[in-house]
Amino acid sequence: MTEQSHPSVHPLKAIAAQFDPPDTETRKSITAAPDEDPPSPGSAGHPRADDDNGPAMTAALEQRIEMVRQHPHPVKMDFYVLAARLHNADTLRAEILDEEYGRLVIRLLKTAIGTLEQNGALVYQHAACGLLAFFLPADASGHNPIHVIQCALDLKARMRELGREWKIRKGWLHNIELNIGISAGHEHLTMLPTSLGNNLMPLGNARTVAAGLSAMAVKGQIWTTREVISQVPERDLQHLRFGIFRGESHQQVFVARCFSRIRDLSGVPVLPFDAGGELGALAVTQIFDRQGPG
Repeated sequence: MTEQSHPSVHPLKAIAAQFDPPDTETRKSITAAPDEDPPSPGSAGHPRADDDNGPAMTAALEQRIEMVRQHPHPVKMDFYVLAARLHNADTLRAEILDEEYGRLVIRLLKTAIGTLEQNGALVYQHAACGLLAFFLPADASGHNPIHVIQCALDLKARMRELGREWKIRKGWLHNIELNIGISAGHEHLTMLPTSLGNNLMPLGNARTVAAGLSAMAVKGQIWTTREVISQVPERDLQHLRFGIFRGESHQQVFVARCFSRIRDLSGVPVLPFDAGGELGALAVTQIFDRQGPG
């Protein structure tokens, strides 16, 4: 790919550089509180070993991206979408000055973009407090969403570290968390040129589903569809902890390896969309962690 179509410096990173703290600002050492669980294997601070179908930006993947960019018409392709938005953004914005809130958001975006790109994602769109990233498998044999799920868990761990730092800096009790939704797509993709570079655009519902799940999530939850989980090989699925909380006798009971239609969920606050519509009929589950090899 040419440097013109894919600049070496991400536009958001160029903006973020303006908000970097001065060199004289000291960095505090952040230590996990005794009652907090350490990051799971594969999380930030615990690099995982590369496996056969890892998320590295291979030549084959670059060729697929270039094919979408150069093709005069939309190209149909399998892919995954990860949408993330800052939890409790309105409260955080209300409690600190705009300049400081801007520094927090830029720091969050820099951390999140770095994590996404390290996991092979293409970050093309973002909102003020959120991100939208695409994962294009290099070929059919590499179509394994476990790498997308691991990326979401890495994001969760890195946001936990960022939250600890800001708790010390501000003396508050707020966590810094990204609410995450993951969906799968088999749709036509096209590239739209913009002043900030090429913008990948899917011509289907995958983006809407991922964004809806991230809007439904609270307190750093990770939600995904049954379709995504069904594409995880059994060797990886056995190490993944996922499931649904169901209401029973005025309490929430966790049911592992289970799904629920969104409209039937009992532990979710007010949904940000019409549960009677297409999204409400989706079978979804919540991802908690990944243990064992990986």
